[in-house]
Amino acid sequence: PTITAGNAQINQIGNQFTFSKQNLSPNEPLVFDMRFRPGTLITVAPQWQTRQAQQTALVPAWVGLSIAILLFGAWMIMRYWQQHRPNMPSTKAVAYELPGKLPPAFAGALLTTGSEPGWAHALGTLFDLADRGILQIDELPDKKWYRSQDFVIRLLKRPSDLQIHEQALL
Repeated sequence: PTITAGNAQINQIGNQFTFSKQNLSPNEPLVFDMRFRPGTLITVAPQWQTRQAQQTALVPAWVGLSIAILLFGAWMIMRYWQQHRPNMPSTKAVAYELPGKLPPAFAGALLTTGSEPGWAHALGTLFDLADRGILQIDELPDKKWYRSQDFVIRLLKRPSDLQIHEQALL
């Protein structure tokens, strides 16, 4: 044994140690350290150590089971999504025909609720003017960090037979 705090006399007789200190004042420390070889005091590990070792041995099994449950859940979600997704036509054809003789802005106004035109009506008119050769829409090659695409719209000609909403857009 060793004394780590305070002063005392250590006497050893066989396996017995005696610590002697005289005139021990209040709050004066006396701390000693005694080391024992494993198995000399008790022959069986304490129950808490045994339980801790058993729980530590089960950690790989619990981690494996957790990963298996996670993968099974992901597989079930993917399977459900594949079976219940809406049927989309596999064709990539786009209809470019106007609905009758109406301009796109009028057709859009008839199909939507509300009385005010929106961006969809303006874009329909814009693309219709580009399709008729009045405007040209070009994508700029340089991209900014805050947006992926930038476009320039150029007026190619200004016909005199434009409708009022087309003139207002230009």
